[in-house]
Amino acid sequence: MDILKAEIARKRKVIEENNLVDDSKKFFKRSDLAQKEQEEYFRRCGYKIDKKEENEPSTSANPVLGMEPSEEKLPMTLSRQEVIRRLRERGEPVRLFAESDYDAFQRLRKIEILTPEVNKGLRNDLKAAMDKIDQQYLNEIVGGTEPGEVDTQHDLKVHEENTTIEELEALGITLGTGDDVGDQEVIDRFLKFLLGVWAKDLNSREDHVKRSVQGKLASATHSQTESYLKPLFRKLRKKSLPADIKESITDIIKFMLEREYVKANDAYLQMAIGNAPWPIGVTMVGIHARTGREKIFSKHVAHVLNDETQRKYIQGLKRLMTICQKHFTTVPSKCAERAGERAEEKYRALALDTALSTLVAVAVYVLVKVSLDGVRQWRARISVLVVGSGPVGLTAALVAVRSGKVLKLTVLDERHRSALLCRPQQIALDARSVEFLLGLGVDFDNMEGCWHNEHFFTRIGVFQEHLLSILEQKKREVDVTVQLGTKFTEDYLRRIPQNDWPSVIVVADGSCGDSCSVLGISSDYTVESCHAYGANATIERLDQRQVPTSEIRAHSLYFDLSAYGVEALREHRSPTTKPGFHLKIYGTLRNRYMALVCPTSDTKMVRFLRHTANSSIMKNIFHQSFNAYKTDIEPRLSDVTHHHMQCSRRLFEIQLSHRRISAAYIEGDNVAVTVEGEAARVLNFDTGCGVNLGMRGLESMGSFIYRTATAVDQNDILEALSAKMQHSRHVAEIFKQTGLAESMYD
Repeated sequence: MDILKAEIARKRKVIEENNLVDDSKKFFKRSDLAQKEQEEYFRRCGYKIDKKEENEPSTSANPVLGMEPSEEKLPMTLSRQEVIRRLRERGEPVRLFAESDYDAFQRLRKIEILTPEVNKGLRNDLKAAMDKIDQQYLNEIVGGTEPGEVDTQHDLKVHEENTTIEELEALGITLGTGDDVGDQEVIDRFLKFLLGVWAKDLNSREDHVKRSVQGKLASATHSQTESYLKPLFRKLRKKSLPADIKESITDIIKFMLEREYVKANDAYLQMAIGNAPWPIGVTMVGIHARTGREKIFSKHVAHVLNDETQRKYIQGLKRLMTICQKHFTTVPSKCAERAGERAEEKYRALALDTALSTLVAVAVYVLVKVSLDGVRQWRARISVLVVGSGPVGLTAALVAVRSGKVLKLTVLDERHRSALLCRPQQIALDARSVEFLLGLGVDFDNMEGCWHNEHFFTRIGVFQEHLLSILEQKKREVDVTVQLGTKFTEDYLRRIPQNDWPSVIVVADGSCGDSCSVLGISSDYTVESCHAYGANATIERLDQRQVPTSEIRAHSLYFDLSAYGVEALREHRSPTTKPGFHLKIYGTLRNRYMALVCPTSDTKMVRFLRHTANSSIMKNIFHQSFNAYKTDIEPRLSDVTHHHMQCSRRLFEIQLSHRRISAAYIEGDNVAVTVEGEAARVLNFDTGCGVNLGMRGLESMGSFIYRTATAVDQNDILEALSAKMQHSRHVAEIFKQTGLAESMYD
């Protein structure tokens, strides 16, 4: 009862001292009493409360944020942008109501001091140390130093322990003998000694080295390490270091004092990682529990993952191990870094040897592959079948022989030899065709014909006989077979043995041949205008000989058709409307041919000759033209021979027709087919130079046969066929633009 009375008296005394009640107020609030006690507590601790905040309730959940120490304010060392960034990282408001930039900076400092890190990585300690060093140098620049004065204000703090390495090595003998207090004292002294050695080494650098980026980074690393080790020093000073950590650090320090750095490094790894099979903290390795699952819990995980503070001073300890090895050297076999360097050199040498071996292997492989490909291409041979023994077909056979990739060549034609060699038509080979044939071994000096304006004129039969003789001579090099009087049909294909099937078939049987139909190639043609009108005429005079004769050309001809009711003489003489007819006379003296052509025009004469289907008009034009421009050695056309002339009934549009598909691949039989000559492209107008159009298409035949013979797979053959078709289309396009100009207009 006395105790209760005493407590009531004490409470009443406290209320009276705090002036919570008086004569006019018989009661008080408990919050008023708590506020008085809080103010008394702040007064004893040395804190003061702003007058502005004395009568305002605190809006912060932490009352400490509303207070500031009574000491002098610290300078603002961070920019406003950096303060904003750090506040946002912590999820804090950038500015409170009526808060200045300095107040926000002070609030950030209090948050950084009072808020634990809880492994969130909110602070970059190395960056903070670098910023502190940069700020020191900035202050030095602003303040300035006297000339010649040695600037030591930015040197690192050196722990003067008055200890030598020899004394520490002597103390290290007692480490691990059971004296925990003594062990922790030795550890504390040795680590501080290493920090001092490191600081002296950094302070001894030249001033320009200290101010460099690497120098500042080294100083910041020392400061960071010192801050990392403070918790460890605190525990060592209080002798409260955990037993497991103490045992590991004791072993590390003992090996370092003995200069057994390899063993010290092993002990460090044992402490940092341990023997846990999953040191990264995995708690479930599958959907079912395993017998070894209990070994991956917290107690088996490395200490570096359990506590951020431990991680930091363990990292700082590793840095001091490196410093110790650097300043107190030993034999290379006991140095961890040297062992790592030797292993790195070994791995580097191994990697170099591996790279060189790989390069040599690749080079050998490429060399062998190229050699084998070269041998394969050199020995590659195919069989070729040429359908048609006309000028283009025999020239294609000669190109195949000259390619050097043909094992067997077969030339097929349904006509007999006599029918081939007795053809009366004359061909004119231009300069480009002559050069192409000279490269194939054609001897024009031993061939019946004549030269005129770099053109060679000869009969078709003579030209074919000469090419057949060359193929006969090539039988000693290539298996050449010429089968005349044999038609290319499906029965012929079925009779060919499977082993003798040709790899390439060249179709050159003319515009009337049906070999493409037998092979299943589409007969679709593309018909394009040459922008000209023309007419042809032929006359056979049996009293003349089959002598090759040069061609005769006449240009800008005008015809008087007034007898037919066409009064266009004045129109013809107009330079803007004249049609400009061009005439060519060609062929042997016995078989004479004439070609009349004019560019596209809409004059009365052209319209009349186009739409009037009267052969007598065209015969009169050709009759008069021939007698006007014939050679002196041949007779004139008489009225008797006039009736034996064959000619076009009217002018017609000159058109070039070329196959849409001029090359194909028969997949089942593995045969490549190409179409040449008039079987591929034909002009509905005879200029006497049509064989040159076929020769243009054969210019890519040699490359096509070579690529087909050396093809590795089907894709190579398809690429060769694609190139052949592109060349064929290019030939047709060029002739459409310049063909008539070269053969008629010039």
